[in-house]
Amino acid sequence: MLDFAAIDFETAKKNAVSQTKKALSYLSGKKITAPVAVDIELEKGAQLEFSKSELTALVNLAVNEIKKAGYNPLVYSSVSWFNDRFEVEEIA
Repeated sequence: MLDFAAIDFETAKKNAVSQTKKALSYLSGKKITAPVAVDIELEKGAQLEFSKSELTALVNLAVNEIKKAGYNPLVYSSVSWFNDRFEVEEIA
């Protein structure tokens, strides 16, 4: 039994769904007792290349794939990211 599962996907529009599906494939057949997390952050020194609406759309792609797979999604990020980089009211 897994108490926690996390997805850390590459932040590129063409990869968000495929990376999420790939991560979810590792969970197949396992009993998940906690949400599946989408971890949104940058490596030190990396530059964010997306607007608030684009980043929010990427998160929603992953969240919706997690829901379709029957899991409860969780978006993991810092408070400053939620305030400064997302359209929080639009997260699915």
